[in-house]
Amino acid sequence: MTRESKTSPVAPSGVVDRVVTLTELSRHVCRPRWLVEHGQTQKALKTLQYYREGYFTHEEINAELDDIERSVASCQASGLVWTSLFTDRSLFARLWRSALLQFMGQMCGATAMKYYLPALFEALGLSHRVSLLAGGIESTMKIGCTLIDMVIIDRVGRRITLTAGAAVMAVAMMVGLSLFFLQLNLANQYLGFKRSTAFYRSCIPITLTG
Repeated sequence: MTRESKTSPVAPSGVVDRVVTLTELSRHVCRPRWLVEHGQTQKALKTLQYYREGYFTHEEINAELDDIERSVASCQASGLVWTSLFTDRSLFARLWRSALLQFMGQMCGATAMKYYLPALFEALGLSHRVSLLAGGIESTMKIGCTLIDMVIIDRVGRRITLTAGAAVMAVAMMVGLSLFFLQLNLANQYLGFKRSTAFYRSCIPITLTG
């Protein structure tokens, strides 16, 4: 029995991705604050000039470097280390809030939806090839939507966008889940369990909007 040889595009694309990543890492410029913390003030000044040249004057760049040096000196004088995130009460309050946001982002099911998106599209009746293509298109569109989100957050603010996004997500998920259980009860009473599958598929797009 002979097996047909198929060339997968995954391996070449993975090599190209690694080459591009290594090339960009070789051109990476360290943060000015990190350079100041390690006593490389001249490199920090060059980095600031690299980022700010054409937008700020030399006096403003030097003033920013002075602010960074004062901030680093103040931080070193305070004696704070990474364990202060757990021992300092104010820092720990910020830590557990940010960790809770990340945890709730995982528990809302968005990551699972992304992972099983091709399977969900197949459940809606699309072919396997089209489902994979739709998943790729969705991931690509997410890049553009992320840029739009960054612009909106800069203009409106983090608190308003976070509150509005959480509210829309909560309403969308509750509506999708409520309709599913409502139809499931009706299907069990009048139509039988198998009839509820079609309505379950129709609830998937509503849940995806969350």
